[in-house]
Amino acid sequence: MSRRQSRGASLLKKRRQQTRRRWTIIGGTIGALIIAAVLFFTFRPVDVPLPDNWDTVYEGLPQTESPEGYPQLGDPSAPIEVLEFSSFTCPACNQLHETTISNLHDFVESGNVRIVYVPVNNIGGAGADETARAGYCAQKQDMFWEMHDVMFYWQERVNPSERRLNAAAEEIGMDADAFGECLDSGDTRDAVERGMQEFQSRGLNSTPVVYLNDDRLENWGSLRSEIEQILGG
Repeated sequence: MSRRQSRGASLLKKRRQQTRRRWTIIGGTIGALIIAAVLFFTFRPVDVPLPDNWDTVYEGLPQTESPEGYPQLGDPSAPIEVLEFSSFTCPACNQLHETTISNLHDFVESGNVRIVYVPVNNIGGAGADETARAGYCAQKQDMFWEMHDVMFYWQERVNPSERRLNAAAEEIGMDADAFGECLDSGDTRDAVERGMQEFQSRGLNSTPVVYLNDDRLENWGSLRSEIEQILGG
């Protein structure tokens, strides 16, 4: 090989080395940016919108547990039971909550009515299972009904991801660590499954469904007047 050819080969080799180093730097930079983006989206604070008066709506109303283990609002010995099968991601269930169930608090306060809520996790699309589990975990800290209102409020506002549910638990005053552990526990998943078995054993396939003292209401909009009739009788 001539001296000129040798210099050319040496120059070509150097250029190739420079090119490899350049691409190594570019690749490392891109990798670092990807990692930074993943960390940002994983750990960035999530928005936790809360409804008005979420912390006062249930003041003075007993938060208990039904004999079957479902969240219950009111005196366990109240003579009238309103049993609700519902999903936190179901629009009709939200309508039931806003127009009907939330207007029964005077009956609950008087000791005449208790409201039992059975979370359904297979209706309502994305987030139905996570919110059902979150309901049971909030129940363990005697804050089911506050969390119940928060999760319904989220409809058409935010995605009820597990990160947001954990953030909400902390925001409204729950033990966030205990809530997070509960959310993914086998016991919580079993509780949701028991509710689903109850739902299916009654031949139900849609939500919401409301029972008044074991009688299914075809028109849950008449719930208040039905209760007034019972109390008046």
